[in-house]
Amino acid sequence: MKTLADLIPLATAEDTKRLLKLMKTKNLILLESVGSYIHCKTGCVYPIQSNLKPDFKMGVEYNKITDEFFKKLSDNDYQLIFNTDYYIYNS
Repeated sequence: MKTLADLIPLATAEDTKRLLKLMKTKNLILLESVGSYIHCKTGCVYPIQSNLKPDFKMGVEYNKITDEFFKKLSDNDYQLIFNTDYYIYNS
């Protein structure tokens, strides 16, 4: 599976605009270090597809996320989830 870092160079400026609009309208935060999005209100985590969109069919509920997932989070992504106003889900 390709990582987000592999996919981003392939994205055009238009792709990037659509991705940012998707994140804003769907209440998603991009977690680059784990190749996923997390929904701000539900805490559901969705893997990134090759077109950079979330795979809504493969979502995992917050309380079912493994410790391995959290260990792979970068410091920046960890901060996005737990220490910012962006993340409003309360488990």
